[in-house]
Amino acid sequence: KLFRLLKPLISFAFFNGLEAILKTMEVGTIALGTVVYLMIFFFVLFGVVGMELFAGSYSRKCVWADTGEVRVPDRYCKRFHENDYEKTGLPLGPGINVESNCGPMQVCMDVGAPNFGFSHYDNMAAAMITIFQSFSTDSQ
Repeated sequence: KLFRLLKPLISFAFFNGLEAILKTMEVGTIALGTVVYLMIFFFVLFGVVGMELFAGSYSRKCVWADTGEVRVPDRYCKRFHENDYEKTGLPLGPGINVESNCGPMQVCMDVGAPNFGFSHYDNMAAAMITIFQSFSTDSQ
């Protein structure tokens, strides 16, 4: 519809090839629409799969148990049991876990998502942003 606004320009004599250019742009826009629909489909598909596989996993890192500082170099961790603090009776509280793949004197703790909180799969909007960053290879 946008290209119909440009059709009166064809009547001018100094725009010889304008009709061919407008027709090409119209056909190209339809083809680009198909590509955009296909990309949206894959973004949603990978977003749902990513939410199922990686929900909450980008926010947990190994921290030192005594100071609470993130260990260097950063290491993402996996909790083996979500409610270990209730089983062991330790006063750690939610978000901290004793049994994890961290080293000695380290615990697995929620410290926030990387990339200023934009790179995670905890909800669909963040999953779409993360997938777009992956597709565009721009993780800044």
